[in-house]
Amino acid sequence: MLSYHGTSFAHASYMSQGNISVTRGGGEFGRGFYTQNSRVNAARWALTRYPNPAILEIGIPDHLYDSFHIVRLDLMKARKLVQRLRSTNKTNTYVRKCDVIEGPLVGSPQHTQYKFESDNAQDVLNGSEANREVTAI
Repeated sequence: MLSYHGTSFAHASYMSQGNISVTRGGGEFGRGFYTQNSRVNAARWALTRYPNPAILEIGIPDHLYDSFHIVRLDLMKARKLVQRLRSTNKTNTYVRKCDVIEGPLVGSPQHTQYKFESDNAQDVLNGSEANREVTAI
């Protein structure tokens, strides 16, 4: 499974060395580390937020990704979760007690986002079998 995380060059470089944390970020599906299936959209996101933007490309072998406990959301369920988390101010704290929540970006539903939230997912993201590459934008 290949996905992309838009961030600053400094953060991407740090994370590429096996320093990804699932406890720091918050987003549409709550606390976790987010990637998406669109390199272009991840780049666009980083370009609007960082003076030195970059893409962290993460490749996880399919057998490892498929072993995760994954909660898959369709657009309706994703919208309901986003609305609930925003209305209760829990976008930085909510976890589902799974490895990954996978679903559409609510603002760009043609793209899929992946929220990694467990220690197990963090270990795989930082492990030797994951490929992490940084590209400056």
